[in-house]
Order: sequence, then C-alpha cells, then structure tokens
Amino acid sequence: MMLPATFVAERVRLVCILDVRDTDELTGALGHIPQATYVPLARPGDVPGVLRPDTFVIVVSNTGERASVGAWLLGALGMGRVAALEGGMTA
Repeated sequence: MMLPATFVAERVRLVCILDVRDTDELTGALGHIPQATYVPLARPGDVPGVLRPDTFVIVVSNTGERASVGAWLLGALGMGRVAALEGGMTA
C-alpha cells in the first residue's frame, strides 16, 4: 500500500515514520525527517526488535520504490500495519 504525502503529514504524530535509506542519504539534498526511526533496508529484521508488531509504520525512501520493498518485507516479518510513502522524500 502506498500513501500520499498529505495523508502522512496530517497523521505524522500518530504513526512511526521508518526511514530505510542508506546512511549517506540522510545528510544529502533531501535531508531527513527528524522524528523518523532509521533502519536501513538491508536490515529489515531489526525492525521487530525496535517497534511493536501493531505499530502503524510508514516506510520512507528517496522515491518510494525501496519503501515499497521495505513495507512488503516488514509485512512478511509480521508487522501488520505497514505502508510506504508514495513518492518518498521527493513527494
């Protein structure tokens, strides 16, 4: 599931933003979301140890492609309330 940026912006205090970009991307031109939790896409198995399975998670990447993969992986790991930010940090 992909969510539009306006939906996310309206609910940012009610959800966990999970940034799955590479470390060097956090300080690049697109910056980062200050309240986001950071777990790189290469380590999706770390997320269940950081967040409860019932947490509503919105996964963020640069353009949304890796976020979609991350959301799928988290669903496969038992995280039931996961979506990706449509358009990613460029939205």
